[in-house]
Amino acid sequence: MRKPLLITLLVPLLMISGCVIPGTDFRIPIISDLFGPNVEEFRHDVVFIQSLQAIPSHTIRSGQTLTLRAYVQNLQKPESDPQETVEIELYDDCGIFETTGSICTGGSFQDKKCTIDKMYPQSTAIVDWKMKANSMRIKTPCDVGVLVSYTYTTHTTSSVSFVNQQELENLISQGKTFSEKGTIVVGEGPVKSYIEAPDQPIMVDIRPDADVKSTGKGMMTFWVENRGRGELEGNTIVKDDIEIGCAKSEATGEEEVTGCEKCKEKIDEEGLKLIGKTSPKFSCEIEPRNPGWITQEKTYQLTSKIKYSYKFTKKIRLTIEPEIELD
Repeated sequence: MRKPLLITLLVPLLMISGCVIPGTDFRIPIISDLFGPNVEEFRHDVVFIQSLQAIPSHTIRSGQTLTLRAYVQNLQKPESDPQETVEIELYDDCGIFETTGSICTGGSFQDKKCTIDKMYPQSTAIVDWKMKANSMRIKTPCDVGVLVSYTYTTHTTSSVSFVNQQELENLISQGKTFSEKGTIVVGEGPVKSYIEAPDQPIMVDIRPDADVKSTGKGMMTFWVENRGRGELEGNTIVKDDIEIGCAKSEATGEEEVTGCEKCKEKIDEEGLKLIGKTSPKFSCEIEPRNPGWITQEKTYQLTSKIKYSYKFTKKIRLTIEPEIELD
């Protein structure tokens, strides 16, 4: 009796919220997705701490030394450019260790911070710290923290289609169907921007004798989400580090669609602040710069680029035991 009831409650929840397979970035398509745009997203976490190890042991006695080793991975696609300026830092040793940097693969140490100028895709950096235990009179545990920080840029494209209303009416009169939901492609990176133009295709009626002429006005929505397992620095993206483009022509340098700039104008001058993992959504009206060009169907690519600072932390418990006193 309980199983049918559980399924009955679970299905509406999945329809509303969706589902991500634990331990992966793969999102299970849900019923609401069937009516929205096609979304393709690349990897969220790019540089992160794979594991921390204490050598030879997590527990040592006062005066002894252990090696704390961090394995840091760059999971970018092989064809990506190297990630610049990756910093790996031991940020908390509870004040009970004398800590010095030892090994920084591909980079160099300054105090307890390892800086790698260029970290290549699919590579793993090994970072070691030597940690000598201070004299403790009682068993003392410490959750030692390691932090990885870097700056990243994520790109997004989103298609928007306009259709000539007269041509669409001709297709319908011939018994043909027309369906266009748009496609959103979001690049690698833990923080992602989204551009959505719902209610596609957007109708354009350029007939001079039309009762109500439509110039092809539609709505566009822009927002940002933290999809990674780390933290966006300050939980904010600087406004100048956000770019929103409306299908700029390579030939003329002009934007083929107008109105995207209105979305950026709505962002606070102090930056785009996330509330939890998601920013507010900003909507603006868009339309083709020249409706007369829409004689059949025309698809344009809206774009965005965001640059931000990101950090990923991991902790490991180390314990200092008192020295053995010999009588």
